[in-house]
Formats: sequence, structure tokens, C-alpha cells
Amino acid sequence: MSVSLISISEGQLSLSGENNERTLHLTEGCAEDALLRLNKTHTIPASIVLPEGTCTITINSHVGNNWTFTTTGTLNTLTKRIQISATRTSKVSVTSWLEI
Repeated sequence: MSVSLISISEGQLSLSGENNERTLHLTEGCAEDALLRLNKTHTIPASIVLPEGTCTITINSHVGNNWTFTTTGTLNTLTKRIQISATRTSKVSVTSWLEI
């Protein structure tokens, strides 16, 4: 019985870790896509759809060439957020990338 419970617990931990990684990868992918769009069109959309899922983008600040935005990705009720600060001149330079 003890071995069975340990096996179930380890399986749940493994699945939880996998879901955590998948959600983080989705959120990072959306953040990278937002930066590419900022570089190309000088705008960031309110949401981004990727094959893995959909993320929302919140513009926290936009003053001149300086942008701060938060990307939020959710998979299976697990949510990850990344806050990015970037400067857009002739190209985009990331000044801060922080998982919050």
C-alpha cells in the first residue's frame, strides 16, 4: 500500500512539474511574439494566439520608446506571468524580463 501511494504521489509531482513547464513555455513564447510584433509594427496586441494556447498582454506603461508589459498564460488552471521592460529605437532591446 505504501509503495502504491508513493508511486501515485511521484506521478502527481511529475505531472505538476510538466504542466508548470508547459505553462511557462506558453507564456515565454507569447512574450517573445509580443517583442517581435513591437519590433515590426511598434504595437503590442491585447492577446496572442499560439498553437499551444492563448495569452493576454497588459501594457503597464508606454512612454516614448519605453514599454513595460505583462504577458499572462494559462493552461489547465495554472497561470504564469512575465513582466518585460523594453526600449524600441531602431530595434527592440529588453531591459528587464521577470517572472512574477
